[in-house]
Amino acid sequence: SGTFTSCTGGYGSFGREGTASGTFTNCTGGNNSFGYNSNATGGKFYFCSGGTDSFSGTGSPTVVHCIRDGVPYP
Repeated sequence: SGTFTSCTGGYGSFGREGTASGTFTNCTGGNNSFGYNSNATGGKFYFCSGGTDSFSGTGSPTVVHCIRDGVPYP
């Protein structure tokens, strides 16, 4: 949880096996980032970019103008 702005993480960053419940703005993560394989209840992702299998679909996160594996998501 918390507020993250213009941050960068690698593989599995930002709540891969935990809960991504913070507000992420202009952040970049590697594959399996932003709540992948976990829960993103309360998570807010704005203008973020993640690799393959990023951004959890569990827990109804807010995802606005993000990129997943080079393609606009959702």
